[in-house]
Amino acid sequence: MFLATCLVLLLVAGQQFLGSVSKKKAAPKQKVEMGTQNVNDVDYDWLPKETLNDLNRSPKRSSPRQSPRQRRLKRGTGSGEE
Repeated sequence: MFLATCLVLLLVAGQQFLGSVSKKKAAPKQKVEMGTQNVNDVDYDWLPKETLNDLNRSPKRSSPRQSPRQRRLKRGTGSGEE
């Protein structure tokens, strides 16, 4: 029984060793491109002129943001007949 246990332990240790050695020899993965890091490196030539005009429009049309507290106060000033 003791001999069988030692044999199984040696087999498991050998498998772990061979697995770790084979991983080191594997080819390195290709680097994944994560996008442009510098804003000035972006190529805008392929975009239509209308899109470029929309991007370059100044000032940008964005809705004014309102804090939750101001929204709550504004909601509370209703007619109250709900």
